[in-house]
Amino acid sequence: MTTVDDNIETFSLIWLDAAVNSSKENIQAQPDLRAIINYLKVFENVEKCEKYIRKSHESDRIVLIVSGGLGQEIVPRIHKLRQLCVIYIYCMNKKKNKKWASQYSKIKLITTDLDDLIHQIEKDHVKTKKVEEQFGITFLERDSVADRSSFGLNGQYLQFQLLMDSLLRIQATEEDKKELISICKTKYKDNKKELDNVHEFKNNYKPDKALWWYTRESFLYRMLNKALRVQDTELLYLLRFFIFDLCKAIEKHRCSTPICTYRSQSISEDEFRGLSNSIGKLISMSSFFSTSLDPKKALDFADPADDLRQIFFEIDADPRIHGVQPFAEVAVHSAHPEEREVLMTVGSIYRILDVSRGD
Repeated sequence: MTTVDDNIETFSLIWLDAAVNSSKENIQAQPDLRAIINYLKVFENVEKCEKYIRKSHESDRIVLIVSGGLGQEIVPRIHKLRQLCVIYIYCMNKKKNKKWASQYSKIKLITTDLDDLIHQIEKDHVKTKKVEEQFGITFLERDSVADRSSFGLNGQYLQFQLLMDSLLRIQATEEDKKELISICKTKYKDNKKELDNVHEFKNNYKPDKALWWYTRESFLYRMLNKALRVQDTELLYLLRFFIFDLCKAIEKHRCSTPICTYRSQSISEDEFRGLSNSIGKLISMSSFFSTSLDPKKALDFADPADDLRQIFFEIDADPRIHGVQPFAEVAVHSAHPEEREVLMTVGSIYRILDVSRGD
């Protein structure tokens, strides 16, 4: 069997509490939390928790639940880490913890009620995953000659394109699909909701349903996004049949006339500076890029933390341009038609015309 990362999704849920594994209520809550974010890791010790968070990759996204006392100790030390996106304080004394917690923008809730905590995490995560999940920007035209290929483009982009082209040329087999299912059963063994989705996928998936499965945002969507972002070649190899089906569906339903479509995203200051310094230059996304024809839908997300920028992409997409990758309006094939989604092919190239400050 192939070896894959411990967490095959972008988001992790970390729970730091001295009683996380000794309180009956806390133990019973863990399956409910896994139904929201599959990868749940629990800690009773501040040092071990901090070490784990610091070792995680900057492009990972961590949601932290922490008790009041331990939160007061760990939050000041980790609050500025990019991988930490939101914090929830679950404590015995709400008033007492409000005093210190008010200094930290990533703290979204202080509560003494476990049901309220779970409900809020579930509600927030619908929006958080939209704006926080990385889509992997590659800046194609570097100022440094050392960063360029002989074609004048970023070598990282060409390497990614070669990887995708190679994967899509290799015929997928039933054994590959069986191995993927086996991995999923292991990774989601404590998550009944996703296990049900895995069984449904195993029994009912057909190539003409690829867009529906992708827009459903179940395990398949989350696995694929992370595998593309970190270029997990072993997992991408097993997912290549699904990537092929998605590309084929986008090609089949591709737009034939120009459109304007939108996307909202939270990015770091460094990422924002990179975009601002790339006006007139080319970028690429190492993922299938989801956008919306409705600007209001695209903006319907939570405000980012103070150390992040919320950007709003306005994309003029013209299929008549020679060599442009296909993109498709997928609402009629989507699990969420109300989002009026336009899906861009993985590896599509965009030229930045302007970066301006909105209201």
